[in-house]
Amino acid sequence: MKKNITMRRSLLSSFLLLILILSALLLTSTIFIGYRIANQLSVSFFNHAIVQTNSVINSVTSPVLNALYQTKGSFETGLLDVNDTEGLNHFFTPIMDQIPYITSINTGDEDGNGYLILKSKDSWRNRLVRPAMWGQKKVQWLRFNRNLELQEKQMQDLDYDPRIRPWYKKAIDSKDITIPAWTQPYIFHTTNEPGVTVSIQIFPPNKQSFVLAFDMKNKDLSSFTIGFRPTPNGKIFVMLDNEKVTALPSDPRFTATNAINKYLLKDVRSLGIDEITRAVESWKNGGKPDGTTFKVSSDGDTWWCVFAKLKNREDNPSWVCTLIPASDILGNVTLQFLIILAIATTSCIIAVIMSLVLSRKFTEPIHGLVQQAQSLRQLDVVPQKKSKTTIREIHHLTEANERMRIALDAFAKYIPIDIVRQLLDRGEAAKIGGKMLDVTILFTDIEGFTSISEKMPPMELALHMEEYFNFMLEELRLENATVDKFIGDSIMAFWGAPVENPKHAASAVRAVWNCTQKLNVFNKKWRDSGKPEFITRFGIASGEAVVGNVGASSRLNYTVLGDNVNLASRIEGLNKFYGTNILTTSAVVLQTKDDFMFRHVDRVAVKGKVQIDELFELLGPHDHVPEDIRLFKTRYEEALNRYFNQDFSGAMKCLDDLNPLFHKDRTVQLLIDSCNRFIKTHPGKDWNGVRIFNR
Repeated sequence: MKKNITMRRSLLSSFLLLILILSALLLTSTIFIGYRIANQLSVSFFNHAIVQTNSVINSVTSPVLNALYQTKGSFETGLLDVNDTEGLNHFFTPIMDQIPYITSINTGDEDGNGYLILKSKDSWRNRLVRPAMWGQKKVQWLRFNRNLELQEKQMQDLDYDPRIRPWYKKAIDSKDITIPAWTQPYIFHTTNEPGVTVSIQIFPPNKQSFVLAFDMKNKDLSSFTIGFRPTPNGKIFVMLDNEKVTALPSDPRFTATNAINKYLLKDVRSLGIDEITRAVESWKNGGKPDGTTFKVSSDGDTWWCVFAKLKNREDNPSWVCTLIPASDILGNVTLQFLIILAIATTSCIIAVIMSLVLSRKFTEPIHGLVQQAQSLRQLDVVPQKKSKTTIREIHHLTEANERMRIALDAFAKYIPIDIVRQLLDRGEAAKIGGKMLDVTILFTDIEGFTSISEKMPPMELALHMEEYFNFMLEELRLENATVDKFIGDSIMAFWGAPVENPKHAASAVRAVWNCTQKLNVFNKKWRDSGKPEFITRFGIASGEAVVGNVGASSRLNYTVLGDNVNLASRIEGLNKFYGTNILTTSAVVLQTKDDFMFRHVDRVAVKGKVQIDELFELLGPHDHVPEDIRLFKTRYEEALNRYFNQDFSGAMKCLDDLNPLFHKDRTVQLLIDSCNRFIKTHPGKDWNGVRIFNR
């Protein structure tokens, strides 16, 4: 036999175990979630860096390309002449002022003729190459002030041939002469600075073609990458496919212009930054993956790296390289781990103290609860002294025991408590069986519930149904209904048992009417809040049924069985056919007609029954039925009586006299259809007006 332990020890061990388990779960989840978040953050940082770099490059190249296309159009429409130096100067200088990234503009043709305009701080310079005029090794330099006023002209011995420059060759060798060609970064001939050139062939009308080229310096992109850090200690740089640097990473050495020029277009390893060298080697050995995250270690630190190929540079590959130290991302995870560890230790100490205090606080009231439970076990309903406690849960248990005592005391007024006590003493339970009683049965159903349930999330639907059932059951409870069961969205209830109620039919009708009134209020509220309305149909039948316990020996259900139960279910379903909400039988009407008004709807024989039933619609309490509805009831029932007496034309006349608003009523339409059918084909003298339902 398992040995019992004291409450104090149980609380102590339980608190400690709970704290340890929660601490372990918190530590595990912190590490797991922390690393997951770290991975997500790293991807976010990498994407941000790549997008930013591409954005900067596009902000530089887009206006340059637009200017290139604009200039090409001007040449090819005859607005510009490549031999008109003055006209070219006046055209190009505003462009270069407007787009500071363009440092110089070149032209060159197959005869070796060339034009250059170069922007400096306070002047403009032209270099003209005319082999036919001055020979292959002489060029002419023109210097202008900012207003394009000539300041100096001189010849220079210079062996310069535009046809051997990278930009010229790139444009001439391009497969698609309509698309600008980009050079690899190289050292400009004139300024000895690293840069890149975009060029395109020009085909002026009736003149020799030539190449137009715009130069841009690499240091403009480095200015961005040096100042940009994806994380506090992260780095970003750009390099060519041959591993030469075209945009430098953040480093104190790369602040002066001459320092930037010193390292541009040099092998990335010459930067002397160990983590970058290791990242490039790992990337190279891994097959140069595009956009894949990998890790390298340098001086005890782990670096997360991504090399992403620049867009629109397939013929001139460049890579945006981003490096982020793991400490930038995992620092908070480690801090959280230490904090949770400290909290767990403190919690264990507090748990020991609390278990000792709480054990004393619980012992006395729990002992009182045990005594109450033992008394209830013996069905002793004599009031006992309540345990005093400030613990809410124990207080609730004490109140629950007291309510249970009161419930048993109340139940004893209907069922002899001694009999129940004898059953308990003998270990017996209630048995299957029942008796025939006169009862009233109700079935309800929500119109179109399947469609509603398909459109609502399950949890939202469950909460919506909870609100609906709450007020429906409250109204049924107020009229002493026995709620048998829920069938999906439907409710089955009955009156007359187990509590005897001579006016069970009146209670049922009153409960249904109150349900509809409350439903109208809630439907308006739901409609205003955007929730679906519940249009509920009711079927009420009254008569004899077997009432008692049914089921198996292991599980019983106090319910009703019989033809009248089936009838209530069938007529609830007929609401859909007749377009009504509340249908009942003549047995109910006979018992409640003094308090409620009904409209005779039809004479039917439902499936499974030979007996003919008169079908009625509940209109409401006599003092709640409007005058137009009363008049409609009178005219309709007059038409129905003529219909039953086979006076189909007379019935049609009564229906024609109805208010036009009621012509759309489903029962009116059905009666009109039946009259028209029988006027054409008489049903015979033996016809009794019964509408038979086989489904």
